[in-house]
Amino acid sequence: MEPQHEPVVSEVALFTSFFENHSLPMWLVEPESGQIVDANPAAVDFYGYSRTHLKTLKVHNINQLPPAQVSEYVQQAKNYKLNSFIFPHRLASGEIRQVEVHSSPVASGEKTLLLSVLHDVTERIHAVKALLASEARLKHLTDAIPGAVYQIRWTQGGGKQVDFMSRGGEQLFGLAVADIALDPELITQIMLDEDRHAYLRSLHKAAENMQPWMFEFRIRHSNGKVKWIRGCATPSMDSISSDLIWHGLFIDVTEQKLLEEQFRHAQRMEAVGILAGGVAHDFNNLLTAIAGYCDLLVDDGHISTAGVELVDEIRKAAERATSLTRQLLAFSRKSVISPKLMDLNTVIRDMQRMLLRLIGENIDLRIELDPKLDRILADPMQIEQVVMNLAVNARDAMPHGGELWLQTTNVHRTEPVNSRGQDYPPGHYVRLRVLDSGIGMEQEVIERLYEPFFTTKTGKGTGLGMATVDAIVKKSGGLIEVQSSPGGGTQFLLDFPSAAAFDGQVRQEASLASAPLGNETILLVEDQMEVRSLCARVLQLAGYHVLEVENGPEALELCQRTQEAIALLVTDVVMPKMSGRELADRMVQERPGLKVLYISGYNDDELLQYGVKRESRYFLAKPFTTRSLMAKVREVLDQPASASP
Repeated sequence: MEPQHEPVVSEVALFTSFFENHSLPMWLVEPESGQIVDANPAAVDFYGYSRTHLKTLKVHNINQLPPAQVSEYVQQAKNYKLNSFIFPHRLASGEIRQVEVHSSPVASGEKTLLLSVLHDVTERIHAVKALLASEARLKHLTDAIPGAVYQIRWTQGGGKQVDFMSRGGEQLFGLAVADIALDPELITQIMLDEDRHAYLRSLHKAAENMQPWMFEFRIRHSNGKVKWIRGCATPSMDSISSDLIWHGLFIDVTEQKLLEEQFRHAQRMEAVGILAGGVAHDFNNLLTAIAGYCDLLVDDGHISTAGVELVDEIRKAAERATSLTRQLLAFSRKSVISPKLMDLNTVIRDMQRMLLRLIGENIDLRIELDPKLDRILADPMQIEQVVMNLAVNARDAMPHGGELWLQTTNVHRTEPVNSRGQDYPPGHYVRLRVLDSGIGMEQEVIERLYEPFFTTKTGKGTGLGMATVDAIVKKSGGLIEVQSSPGGGTQFLLDFPSAAAFDGQVRQEASLASAPLGNETILLVEDQMEVRSLCARVLQLAGYHVLEVENGPEALELCQRTQEAIALLVTDVVMPKMSGRELADRMVQERPGLKVLYISGYNDDELLQYGVKRESRYFLAKPFTTRSLMAKVREVLDQPASASP
């Protein structure tokens, strides 16, 4: 038996079978002309042309690129330079599809043809474009979010890697995102030492319980500033690698922390103010009694010269206590303003020793005072506070020493001035010039200088110093101008209206030293025994007949019992059982023509609740001197009968 042989299949038959039966479209192209020599059934189905029709077409009839460009690609494929392209092809229906073409030369007899395998990638390209668009939108959104959006992976091996962090991370941490991706521990390395341990502990606790995490911590930014950062994230487990993945956000909350601290500070101030308002009332009563009895001792004339000196020391102590009370009220924004005709030079001279201790030995204090300086109408205690605040600011601006000038002079403004929205008329002013050789200020700082709570003294300043200075100067009718530049020192010019504009007040002040006496009957109502006893004694020494009671109901009862003509009611404003204003209203109804003088140690806000204004001529603020009491009583008694408080 002859051996059997496997049938031999020719290469042509194999190629023909491959070409005809392949599921992907194929065609053979004559590279010189671009003529389609043949196309397989899959190509017929894909393009929608008959096989015969396809053979009449050239590649550039289907390819939507310019013919010259198509010819160039065909030649590249023929010369093995490039064999993969993506072209826009037009189908018989007119639809344009994106086709990936893999071409390679094949021999056909003495000719070389190009075999192109065609793959429709339209949907893939659309998907890629959609994915790229989605990624672009995501990147735009994450970059637009203030802060750093991130994905951090904790691997099973204990390592950490940053899968993603938005561009905001660079501004937030002062680190390149690429550097953070290489070493995520950079974030913990720039944390303040006192926050790092608590940060890690809270993060690991959230990981153990697979709970959302939130924590606030401080970092030292690359610019040297300390920032508060709030981190929040949600943990999840990677189902494939079992890595712990954190998706979260870091945001800068430094400004919020500052506002929170300012709010807490305002609350503390309000609490101090409430306390100060109540304490000041009682304290002012005591000071009124102390200062008043000192005056009585000196006026009595029966104590020795040495005794007078001792009494003067007591009076000075009372004045210092009064100053302390006013400073406390000024701090709490409940200050009691008592404008007087005053000499600015005297205030500065009296403060010189204290200022030297305040600014330190490394600062040279230079004082130049105009000997012919006009007087101004202001509260001396508040002017002291202005000078003190400006001196403290100057000291802080000269940490390594320098010079501080305090100068006074008279100035005449010939034109009206508008300063920060407020108009000031031309006229004579008294100027205080405060100049330092310190570090100066930038324009951005100058623009916010008088904002409450604004400060450049990190961790030190309250941000109230210049706001208080501004408020005091404005209440005194004055204005402030500031000139400064970085490294060029700072100059403040404070202009107060000259006392020539306050002739009425000048005459009133001059009359205090020679208060006239009287013989009228006065009803004195004061719930504080020490103040009531002092006022009664002073008024009796001045010749008046005094009826004294403790409160409003007792005063009304006394009026019903006596037929004596009462010329003046002197009453405290805030008293138990009945306020001074209520008592005055009832007594004036019963006794028309009765004059009223209110006395009180409370501030403006409390007085307004009782319908009494401090600026009224029928009001005397505690603590007061015996002479000011006698002068005010005489002034009210001498008012026309139709006048009323």
